[in-house]
Amino acid sequence: MDGVIDIHEFHIWSLAGNKVVASLHVHTKDVNDYVSLARRIKNYLHVNGIHSVTIQPEFSQVCAL
Repeated sequence: MDGVIDIHEFHIWSLAGNKVVASLHVHTKDVNDYVSLARRIKNYLHVNGIHSVTIQPEFSQVCAL
């Protein structure tokens, strides 16, 4: 997907019965890219049968407070 720099620690497994879950780390440029990408990634995985997803964001640019 456009905006994804890297994905790692990507794990998919089955819980009870046929419930499939996933967790992954996504490296993006900044928080704004992450918000959009997280939604798209979750939708993509949902369409492919993975209905519970945890995404850990990682950023190239850190926002100043």
